[in-house]
Amino acid sequence: MNHFYSLKNILLSIFLLSFLLPVTVMIIVLPSSFIKNFQKETDLLVRNNLELFSENLNSYLLELQQLTSYPLYKEDIIRHLESGEDGSELFEKIIPDYLRISRKHILSIVLHYKGKTLYSNRNGNVKLVEDYDFTRQDWYKETEAAGDNINYIGSHKPEYFTHSHTMKVFSVARNITHPYRNDPLGVVIADADTAVFEQMLRNFESRIDSVTVLLDEKNNILFTSKTLPPETLNSLTENEERVYIGLTLYSASYNLLSPSKWKVIILLSRTEMQRTVLFIYLKVILISLAGFLIALFFYNYFARRFISDPISRMMRIMKEAETGRLEMQTIPNSIHEINSMGRSLNDMIRQLNKHINTEYKLVLQQKNAEYRALQSQIQPHFIYNVLNGFFALNRLGRREVLEKSIMDLTGMLRYNFTPEERATVRDELDFLERYCALQKLRFEERLDYHIDCTEKAAALSIPRLLIQPLVENAVKHGIEPLLKNCTIKIRVKIIPSGQKEYLSILVHDDGAGFHPETLKENVGLQNIRERLKLLSPLCRLALESNAGEGTAVTLLIPLESI
Repeated sequence: MNHFYSLKNILLSIFLLSFLLPVTVMIIVLPSSFIKNFQKETDLLVRNNLELFSENLNSYLLELQQLTSYPLYKEDIIRHLESGEDGSELFEKIIPDYLRISRKHILSIVLHYKGKTLYSNRNGNVKLVEDYDFTRQDWYKETEAAGDNINYIGSHKPEYFTHSHTMKVFSVARNITHPYRNDPLGVVIADADTAVFEQMLRNFESRIDSVTVLLDEKNNILFTSKTLPPETLNSLTENEERVYIGLTLYSASYNLLSPSKWKVIILLSRTEMQRTVLFIYLKVILISLAGFLIALFFYNYFARRFISDPISRMMRIMKEAETGRLEMQTIPNSIHEINSMGRSLNDMIRQLNKHINTEYKLVLQQKNAEYRALQSQIQPHFIYNVLNGFFALNRLGRREVLEKSIMDLTGMLRYNFTPEERATVRDELDFLERYCALQKLRFEERLDYHIDCTEKAAALSIPRLLIQPLVENAVKHGIEPLLKNCTIKIRVKIIPSGQKEYLSILVHDDGAGFHPETLKENVGLQNIRERLKLLSPLCRLALESNAGEGTAVTLLIPLESI
């Protein structure tokens, strides 16, 4: 809280509030107003185009209805239908004139009655497929079942004409009944080219990505300006307002055509709209940022010259003081407040020097004395076990081996009583190599050992005799109680843990293991914990032991404390 109320922060807060507050209001209000107008215009455009597309499509369907009803008003055609006579000449004389005055995308009309077929096609080169069975087609059966109602048929290939594989049509079909008796006489179908859909879409303009979809009464796709995946079609059949095409989000506008019950849908890319809005916000923010940087430059120049630099110099002196360097002094400043702070800082540094020379050094001496006391507790255990091994060699009469062992012990004691309190991992492992060799003289084939260490870990410095008590415990509590062959493994390496690196020391044996009560009273482990605590509070000792299965002890020491 005190840091927040510093002079620099107060001035900076005043500057930020006086500048950023009006700029923030501008960033919020201006793009928001533009976005609302943009959204309103886009929605109006979509609605108008949706209605226009629907009206144009309805006009085509209406004209197809008129074409199918045209034969109902020609008595000559009705007479031929009723009698079953061939009326091709009459049909070809009357109907082509009507087709010529129709829109160019209305292509053909076919009338099927009593096994005979009358037709007319705008393209004279297209002929009717011989022996085409109309009565087996689904649309024909649906038309017959519809009675007096009109059957609207979606996009399909007019297979009853030759060359039908090159095009698609949408159609209107109805039953032809006698004008007086209402007897069914046949079925008539009129076709229009689906290319009319693309022609209608040419007038549809949008600033952002859009998709137009036409579905029939059964939600089959009659037309789509973009390929739709199945999941998108499912959303459209449920009239959902928000649909996805891949990863792009679209908003859907629907219009139901009457009486065909076809559905016209326009999808507008919300993803692109959001991208456009984001671009608008980005431009406003960049303009505001430019103004902010210019204002900040002038503020920084004056604030740094008269306030920030003098305070930063005093902060650097305090940082140096934290690391123990207490030689630096502040320089008098022309600003009264800062000059007073500098004099107070100089007085504080002098007082720190006095306390360090008296109290801190005494604390360090006390800590080192505790460290040496803990180390000395370990040495009697080691010497006692080695001497026991010598007694065993003497009883066996192996004097040459005993002499060599005494020489090894001499070297180990020389290393142990070296005044330095720390040693490299390599020296510690050499010491353990001699220790294990001496123990192997005692246990012979019952004891085997392996020592493994990485090159990087071998060069690190650790407290002396930190690992030896663990090996001593493995021999005393793991190997000695058993008559079978056992192995001690010592592995030292550097491992990562979280954001830190640790020196990992593992001592593992496959011997008798510890009992829970024994673990609580083990002096060696307690001493190691105390030594690790003096080294760093982040050090850890992990122990796993099961009776009859062996023991594994792992020491983790952070590299920053080594």
